[in-house]
Amino acid sequence: MAISPIGGMDIVSGVHKPVLLLFLACLLLFQVGHTIDISFTAGRSGTSVGFKDSYQVDDSIEVIETGSACFGAEVTMTDTRSVSGSGDAYMHQQLYGRGGGADYTDDSILRVINAARLRDKSNSILRSTLSHVSRNTTSEDSDITETILKSVQKGDHANVRSYAETGDLYSDQFLTTGQGVQASQVVFIDAQLGNASGEAGNVNGNLARVWSEMETGTLSAEQNTNANGDTDASQESNMSAERGSSNALAESSSGARANVTTGMIHGTLRSIQDSLGRAGLSFVFDDSEAVADGATTSASAESAEGDEAGINVDVKMAKGNFSTSSTATGDGDTALVDHNSTATKATRGDTKSYAKSADGDLAGTNASADMTGGNFVTVMDAEAGSAFVSHYTHATNATHGDASSYAKGSDNDRAGTNVSLDMTGGNFTTYMEAAADANAIALHAFSADQVTDGKASSHGEGSDKYEANVSLSVARSHAGVFNASMGAVADDHNATAWSVGMDISGEQITANASSRKGANEGSNITTEVINNTPNDATISGGMLAMVNESGTNADQYIRARGRVSSDVRSYKDGGTSNSDLDYNSVGVDTHLMANTTAAGPNTDRWTIFYLDDDVGDESIQSSVDEAFDHPRYFDTVRAFEGEYRENVKINKSLYVIGNGSEKTIVDGEKRGRVFEIGDTKPSATVLLSYMKIKNGTAPNTSGDAKGGGIRNWANLTVAGCNVTGNIARGIDASADAGATGGDGMGGGIYNEGRLTVINSSVSTNVASGGDGYGGDVVGGVGGAGYGGEAYGGGIYSEGNLTLIGSQFIGNLAQGGDGHGGNSSAAAVGKGGDGYGGNASGGGI
Repeated sequence: MAISPIGGMDIVSGVHKPVLLLFLACLLLFQVGHTIDISFTAGRSGTSVGFKDSYQVDDSIEVIETGSACFGAEVTMTDTRSVSGSGDAYMHQQLYGRGGGADYTDDSILRVINAARLRDKSNSILRSTLSHVSRNTTSEDSDITETILKSVQKGDHANVRSYAETGDLYSDQFLTTGQGVQASQVVFIDAQLGNASGEAGNVNGNLARVWSEMETGTLSAEQNTNANGDTDASQESNMSAERGSSNALAESSSGARANVTTGMIHGTLRSIQDSLGRAGLSFVFDDSEAVADGATTSASAESAEGDEAGINVDVKMAKGNFSTSSTATGDGDTALVDHNSTATKATRGDTKSYAKSADGDLAGTNASADMTGGNFVTVMDAEAGSAFVSHYTHATNATHGDASSYAKGSDNDRAGTNVSLDMTGGNFTTYMEAAADANAIALHAFSADQVTDGKASSHGEGSDKYEANVSLSVARSHAGVFNASMGAVADDHNATAWSVGMDISGEQITANASSRKGANEGSNITTEVINNTPNDATISGGMLAMVNESGTNADQYIRARGRVSSDVRSYKDGGTSNSDLDYNSVGVDTHLMANTTAAGPNTDRWTIFYLDDDVGDESIQSSVDEAFDHPRYFDTVRAFEGEYRENVKINKSLYVIGNGSEKTIVDGEKRGRVFEIGDTKPSATVLLSYMKIKNGTAPNTSGDAKGGGIRNWANLTVAGCNVTGNIARGIDASADAGATGGDGMGGGIYNEGRLTVINSSVSTNVASGGDGYGGDVVGGVGGAGYGGEAYGGGIYSEGNLTLIGSQFIGNLAQGGDGHGGNSSAAAVGKGGDGYGGNASGGGI
C-alpha cells in the first residue's frame, strides 16, 4: 500500500489564515506480513516539512498512525504512531524541515525480531525551524530489539540507540532539532546482551559519545547528547551482569581526543560519565562504582599535535567494592589525565599511566600487587608535551608488589625506576614520577612491611654518555621493612643517582649507587650489611653518586646494624679517592665521602661505631683502628654493656663512650695499661666516658712506671668514669747489681698533656716505687739500697689538669723498700744500708 503526498494552504488578501488538514488516519491491520511506504510533505512561503515512513511488519503487528498539518504563520505538522503485537517488525520514519535557516533531518528506527510482546508509541511535532520527536518502546522476550533516534542539522548531529539480544528492552527516547541538536534516552534492558549509546557532534568537527553495554544481566541508563555550538554527551548507567562497561569519548575540532572506560565482571556497576568537545578542546569525566569480582577503568587524552597521555587500572576482587574518578583532557598542544580509584577485597591489582609528547618524549609508570582480600588504591596523573607522569599506589594484605617508572627524552636521555617485593600480607605503597624532555628524570619512593625479599633500582642515562644507577636489595627479611626514596637523573652534562630515606631490614642487604662518564670518570658506592645476630640486619639513611662537568662525587650517610662493609670511591683523569669501612659488631652510623674536582681528589668520613662484646669479632682496639682521624668531626666508639678485656692505644682524635660506669667495663687484666692516649700524636683530642677502667698496670721496663689505668700525652677528657684498681709500680732494682728501684707515678692516670676529669670516681688505685737493692760484697761493706719513689696514687699530672665534680677514694702512693747489700765475710765486712723510697699524693 502507498499513500501519495498531499498538501494545502489558504491565502486571503495576503494574510495567512490557519487551516487544519487531517492528512492521515490509518488503521493498519495486517493479516499477513506487509511492507508499506508512506510520505507526506507540506509547505508554505518557501518552507516545508514532511516525513517518510517505511514499515515491514508481521501480520500479528498492529500499526495505528495519525497526523495533521496546520498552516498559520508557519506550517506545523504532527504525527502519532502506536505499534503493538508480537513477531518481527522494522520501522523507519524520517522527518525533515526545509527553509527558515534551520534545515534538518530526523530518523526514528525500530527493529524487532521474534518479540513475544511489542508496544511502541511515538509523537512528532515538525516545523521548518524545529522538530520534537519522542518515543516509548517495550519489547519482551525478543531475539533482537533495536531502537534509534538520530538527527542532522547543518552538519550538527545527535543520536541515541538501545539494543537487546535475547531478552527484554524498555526505552524512552527524545530528540529535538532547531538551532542545535539534542537527543536523550532512558533505557532498561534485561537480556543476554544489551547496550545503549548516545552521540553528538557539531559542524565544527567536535564530537561527544557515550556507550554502555553488558552481557547476561540487566542494564539501565540515562543518556543525553547535544550539539549546540559545543558538543556534550553524558550518561548515568547501572548494570548487574556477568560483564559490563561504560564509555565516554570527546573529540575536538582541533584533533584533540579524550576517552574513558570503566568495566566490571560478575557484579554491579554504576557509572556517571560526561564528555565535552568544543573548538580546540576535548574533555572527559568518569565517576563509577562497582561491586564485583573484577573491575577496570582506563582514560586517555591526545592533543591535536600528537601528544598522548593515559591511565589503566585492572582489579580482581571477591565481590569487593570498586570506585573510580577520572578526567582526561586534550587541549591544543598538550594532553592530560587525572585519575584515582579504590578497590576492596582485592586479590590482584594492576595500574599504569603513560605520557608521550609529539616530539618523542616518553614517560610512564605501572604498579601491581597480589593481595589476600586487601585494599588497592591508585592515584595517577599523566601529561604529554614534555612528557610527565605521577603515580601513587597503595595495597594492603599484599603478598607481592611491583612498581616501575620510566622516562625518555627526545634526544635519547633515559631514566627509570623499579621495585619488586615478596611480602606476607603486608602494606605496599609506592610514589613515582617520570619526566622526559631535554633530560630524563625518574623519581620513586616506596614503603612496604612484612617483606621477605625485595629489590629496587633506578637508572639514568644521558645522550652524551653520562650514566647513573642506584639499587637496593634485601634477602630473607624477618622484621619485614623495606622503604626508600630513590631517583636517577641524566642529561647532557650530568648524571646523578641517589637513594634517601632508606629503611631496610633482613638477613642480607645490599645498596649500590654509581655514576660515570665514559670509562675514566665516575663515582661508586657499594655497601653490604649482613646480620650477625638472630635479629635482622638493618640499614637506613641515604647515598648519592654523581658526575658532572665539575668533577665526581660519592657521598653516603647510613645507619646500619649488623656486619657492615662499605666502599665509597671517586675517580677522574687518573686521580682516585676512596673512603671504606669494614666493621663486624652491632653496627655503625657513618658518613663516607669521596670526590675528585679540579683541585684534586678528596676524602672525608666520620663514624659512630656501636660495639658489643657479645656481637661479632670487633673490640675497642679494632674499632679505634677502624676509626678515621678526622680533624673536626671526631669518630665515636659506643661500647655497650659488657666486659672488654683489652689494653687500648689511641693515637687519633676520638670519642669512646660506654653505657655506664658499672655496665661497660674495660679490664686491663694486669697485662698492661688500659688506655694509652696520644704517645705518637699529642695533638689528638680524646674522650673516655661512662665506663669502668680497671686492672691496668703501667709498664716498667724503663724503670719508672707511669699511669696504671691511663697514660695521656694528648688532650683527654674523662667523664662519668670509674677508674679503679689500677697500679703503677716502679721496677725493682737488681739484687746483685745494686740499684735504685723505679718510681711509680699515677696509679689511676698519668698525664703529661691536657687532662679534664668530670663527674668521675678515681678509687683504690696504687702508685708504688720499686724496691731498691744494695749490691753484695765479699769482705767489706755491702751496697746501700734505695726504694723507688711514688707520686699520685690516683692521678699524677705533669701537664694541665682540670677536675670537675669528681671524687678520689682509697688511692695509695707508696715508696719502694730499700734493701742494703750483704757481705759474705763478716770478720772483715758488714751489710749495707737500706733506704725506703718517698711517697707523695695518695690521691693526686
